[in-house]
Amino acid sequence: VILPKEEIRLLCEIEQLIGEEIPLLDDLNNVFLGYSVQNSRVSKLKVYGSVIAYIPENIGDLSALTELNISDCGITTLPNSLFTLKSLKKLTLYGNTIALLSQNIEKLQDLEELNIGRNTMSFIPDQIGKLRHLKKLQIGENQIEQLPKTLGNLENLEVFSCVFNLLTEIPKEICDNCHHLIELAIYDNYIEKLPENIGNLQNLQKLKISSNNIKRFPRSIVNLRNLTYLNFYATHIVELSEEEERWIEFLKNQGCTVHPTSLEENRNIRI
Repeated sequence: VILPKEEIRLLCEIEQLIGEEIPLLDDLNNVFLGYSVQNSRVSKLKVYGSVIAYIPENIGDLSALTELNISDCGITTLPNSLFTLKSLKKLTLYGNTIALLSQNIEKLQDLEELNIGRNTMSFIPDQIGKLRHLKKLQIGENQIEQLPKTLGNLENLEVFSCVFNLLTEIPKEICDNCHHLIELAIYDNYIEKLPENIGNLQNLQKLKISSNNIKRFPRSIVNLRNLTYLNFYATHIVELSEEEERWIEFLKNQGCTVHPTSLEENRNIRI
């Protein structure tokens, strides 16, 4: 395969950082290291579990890159040139020690999937709301205390996970506008109540809210009639209204998996 000189140079620099050769592969799904080529350009790059300390500044030379996965590599910062990768559709930076997500994230306008889970971030910039094509957003296992209201601008969002953070609430704007949301995972936070308009998420199939401080369901929750999985285990929800009981029964009859299987489980946890 003949690649542009600048792309070869970038691959060589990463190989020097990790101390091994990056193989050319068609499929990167079940490997820790590799790159793929399309139309004589690097289209995908994956470096998983190799300590490289930093992403080379000239990563921007891979201008045809559609997928970049640099996970469990000890990365602490992101070079500005990363945000010039205008063709990027999938960005995975899981399991590093990145403390700050640049406002320049808004420049990745074609991005459809973003995974920045298990880092050391305390907040997400408002500019995340500019990623109008985003379908999957994973920001779990950080130290995030508050989510930007601009998340409500992500009208194409289908999967949102912000588990294991320090959240006390979820912006109602998500429930106002993210009508394509299929999965909402917010377990293991300190959330005290769900947005009153959560019932707007008519297409929601999986709702994971376990291990929070939620005391009751919002009234509109009974409008979520397409759920296939509902988990509110280890919350403070120990009583249901008659309408909520009927709703739970309806879901179970539809084949929905519900946890806890009985409210007694939540009561016993709280004793």
